[in-house]
Amino acid sequence: MGTHWYNINKWVRVLVSSEDYNFINRNRRAKNLPKSSLSIDEQQMIDNLVKKGIFGRYKQGEETFYLFNK
Repeated sequence: MGTHWYNINKWVRVLVSSEDYNFINRNRRAKNLPKSSLSIDEQQMIDNLVKKGIFGRYKQGEETFYLFNK
């Protein structure tokens, strides 16, 4: 498992694993990504990416949605 630097903006970058990097590239165009559509491993992965500031999280009713921070 390798690691990559992911640039959040011009001055800030974070270290992510290869799995995280592939997940980011797969889901960066999604308008809203419901938590119920993700597997357990992906839910844990996206929660870590929220902590790193790559994805945002919001709740609407009972469902939690994620979106890519541009």
